[in-house]
Amino acid sequence: ASALGEHTKNPHIRGTIIDISTPEGRVHGFVVEGVIESDTEFDKAFIGVTETTRIYLQTDSGYEAVDPNRLTVGMKVEVLFTGIVLESYPVQAKADEILIIP
Repeated sequence: ASALGEHTKNPHIRGTIIDISTPEGRVHGFVVEGVIESDTEFDKAFIGVTETTRIYLQTDSGYEAVDPNRLTVGMKVEVLFTGIVLESYPVQAKADEILIIP
C-alpha cells in the first residue's frame, strides 16, 4: 500500500527529481527517474503539476501538505498519476498526488 495521501493504490513511479520546469516562477512539472519496482510501473516520467495536484511531505508524525514550489531537484518522490498517460518514453502524465519521501 502506498503512503500517498489517503488512498491505498501503489505509486506509478518512485524516484528522484532530475529536472524541474518553473516558467513564471511556479513549478509546472518535473522529470522523475527511478527503477521499476514490484509496486511501481515506470522508471522515468515527465510529471505535470496542476492546481488540483496534492503534494505531501512525509514527516515523523504523518503527512504535511506542501506547496509545489517546495519540490527541488534531488528530492525522492512517489507519484500517483491521474487522467491520460501518454505512453511515450518517458511517459507523460499529470500528478494526482506527490509524496516527498526522506
